Amino acid sequence: MKYLLIAAVLGMGAVPVFSALLPFDSFAYQNLGSSQVLLGPGLNPLIEPWNPHDGQPILMFGTAVYTPGPIVYSAKLDLPVLGVNLISPTYTDDCPVTASACIELVDWNVPISYHVTPGILTVTMNQIIATYDFQYQTPSPEPTTLVLVLTGFAGVRFRAARRVAWG
Repeated sequence: MKYLLIAAVLGMGAVPVFSALLPFDSFAYQNLGSSQVLLGPGLNPLIEPWNPHDGQPILMFGTAVYTPGPIVYSAKLDLPVLGVNLISPTYTDDCPVTASACIELVDWNVPISYHVTPGILTVTMNQIIATYDFQYQTPSPEPTTLVLVLTGFAGVRFRAARRVAWG
């Protein structure tokens, strides 16, 4: 847990802070967690989900709080066009005085959508509610990749048919 917290705090260095408006910042993880997209008033970023090995896309969000003390956190994800309304459990945590920030993470499995779809993340942190608009889209496979894969399958099928024909 300490290593995750330290990595998350170090990663926050590149993220602008809207702390003047809220005592916390929320962001979406991109590129398997290697980058963060800040959520905030008027930003409405395009979010691509993680695509793990089982093929079910995952949206992961983090919220950083900068004041030590108890944390009560929950989040809600709405993708109205897809009929998705997901609510996280309420988490309680304690942000130590020695930490410059504490990160609360939440993730959800979401349906595949190759079209840009509006989404809303609602975060409740210590009874303060923030709502963030974003856009969601699952990346579609590149046409060249599909052509190469299909050509490979056709070549294997042709070779197998030739072997059967030659006996």
